[in-house]
Amino acid sequence: YVFIFNSQETNIFKNFIFFRFSFEIAGNSMRLIDRFTQTDYSTDSSYQTLGIDYSQYVRPDFDLRFYQIFSEHSSLVYRLMSGIGIAYLNSDFVPYEKTFFAGGANDLRAFLPRTVGPGSYQSDNYIEQLGDIKINANVEYRIDIFKILEGAVFLDAGNIWLLNDNENLPGSRFQFKNFLSELAVGTGLGLRLDFKFFIFRLDAGIPVRDPTKDVNDRWVLNELKFNTVNYNFGIGYPF
Repeated sequence: YVFIFNSQETNIFKNFIFFRFSFEIAGNSMRLIDRFTQTDYSTDSSYQTLGIDYSQYVRPDFDLRFYQIFSEHSSLVYRLMSGIGIAYLNSDFVPYEKTFFAGGANDLRAFLPRTVGPGSYQSDNYIEQLGDIKINANVEYRIDIFKILEGAVFLDAGNIWLLNDNENLPGSRFQFKNFLSELAVGTGLGLRLDFKFFIFRLDAGIPVRDPTKDVNDRWVLNELKFNTVNYNFGIGYPF
């Protein structure tokens, strides 16, 4: 189920809201069939269809944006998005393509794609990191510079987490008391070429807060170096 609300009016420069809510469930029908057809049915067992364990999970998420329009040439955009994937009964985990990731051109632009989190876990390699929970917030000021050239200043914050402990990923579990201190934060500048029918985008982000550091050393803006700047190329606005 997907619900979308957009209060924007064409060619009218006033504040508007965009809201998208998605709710997805999978595997319940197959599990119900097994409930009445399996003679040795057990809630602790997993079952198969065509020789494959089918996935059973629930996954709600939302994306809320507020566009504060100052004029035809400048605006301030706020965004909050979050989601959670919960596997149960026939599954121990949400399918790969339904998990969450953080970092990259459309959320935490100061960090490489899929490298943030989960939680305060620090990976020793470049294998992408996935999570069951995601929280992401952004603020971006947009202004026209000259004709098709636009500029932006942004601040991003967010992370992903796991629902359960994983001994191979210490610090990855979501805990309400710790999640604020585990938010990755980045800021930066952007340039866009607006050709009306599509937009070329370049954003340069720098880390401000790194959740993989010790709790008292996570503010890293003073460690800024040339190679800590992360560049993102994209088509269209990030949100």
